[in-house]
Amino acid sequence: MRIPNRLLPHKNAVVIEGFEGSGADGDIYTAPILVPASFIEEKNRLVRNSTGDQVVSSATVILPLEYWAAPSSRVTIWANTPQARTTILIVAARNTFNGATPNHAALSLE
Repeated sequence: MRIPNRLLPHKNAVVIEGFEGSGADGDIYTAPILVPASFIEEKNRLVRNSTGDQVVSSATVILPLEYWAAPSSRVTIWANTPQARTTILIVAARNTFNGATPNHAALSLE
């Protein structure tokens, strides 16, 4: 079951550039993808990165599962507003459930 839009109040507020790897000229990202609906929570919390170290995440973004992104992707929150900021994805969780609980992705950002 897909997460309903009523639980994702922030419209067109997130842009994701997927991390593809590193090259001779630096990191390589996909073309920007605008997420039509999301939930953004700016709150500091401790999370573990891909190497297992504890780091501080400054924001969490909940969005439909099809917008899941790999760690190190660039994510812009509050896109097209004066508060827009681009940051790096620390860790992404796929939350898939059976039954009535909606599937979604949770992105923890630097």
